[in-house]
Amino acid sequence: MKEITFYYTGDSFPAISVTGRSCALNCKHCNRRMLENLYSAKSNEELLKLAKNFSKKNARGLLLTGGCDGEARVPIYRFVEAIRRVKEETNLIVLAHTGIIDYDTAKLLKEADLDGVSLDIVASEEVTESIYGIKIPKEKYKESLLALKKAGIKVISPHVCVGLYYGKLSHELDSLDLISCIAPTEIIIIALMPLKGTPMENVKVKPNSVVKIVEEARKRFPKTRIILGCAHSVGEDRALIEELVINKVDGIAMPTPKVERLAERLNFKIYRQSTCCALPLLEGDSLG
Repeated sequence: MKEITFYYTGDSFPAISVTGRSCALNCKHCNRRMLENLYSAKSNEELLKLAKNFSKKNARGLLLTGGCDGEARVPIYRFVEAIRRVKEETNLIVLAHTGIIDYDTAKLLKEADLDGVSLDIVASEEVTESIYGIKIPKEKYKESLLALKKAGIKVISPHVCVGLYYGKLSHELDSLDLISCIAPTEIIIIALMPLKGTPMENVKVKPNSVVKIVEEARKRFPKTRIILGCAHSVGEDRALIEELVINKVDGIAMPTPKVERLAERLNFKIYRQSTCCALPLLEGDSLG
């Protein structure tokens, strides 16, 4: 029987920006818009208070994220003390989007008992320069993955954004190749989101492009969970992408009702998990 995990977040696994709405990069596909609807905690004290409030409401965990500095790093390292205390004083799972990271920083996060890291992989200087506004050598991404592995971070779930380069395929296959330098916990395939108020608000990725990259990920990583992440287009295209990949992925984040019904009709064994999709299936999560 085919199995699939549906991931749901909201306040059960809130995303918290450690930079508020600020970001040094102002990327073309985001324009800081992705930060607008996140919870904000710009100090260790604010983060600990917010975490404890969510813990009292029976949240499963937190995703720490935020804007980048000029070198594509999210300053999670400034919150090591809060992370340590959250892990000591609550039962919350703590994940982080780190951006580019070195071994010393990864080690600090490991020592604070951070549970896992998500990292967008873009193995093309042309794409990072055009979209992010800075050249990031692909070796920086490889070094980041190896640093996380060496530090002993338990969950490492790289993301590949399909269509990041103006809706066209560009870096994706090279990014999958780069990820093979480690044994990732999961590989999260996401797709360009056309966000209003950005220079790319009218750019959409072709659903078949997402299918192609999902298939390539499955071929190259046959023993790794492949997940369709929460960012995978909008409207009718979102539902279509889900339908096209439902037999090819191990999980879908924030699924549309249409694909949930499809999975039921196909008699899938459905798991429902109230966490970020970067986590593997947790013991005790509900069957649908």
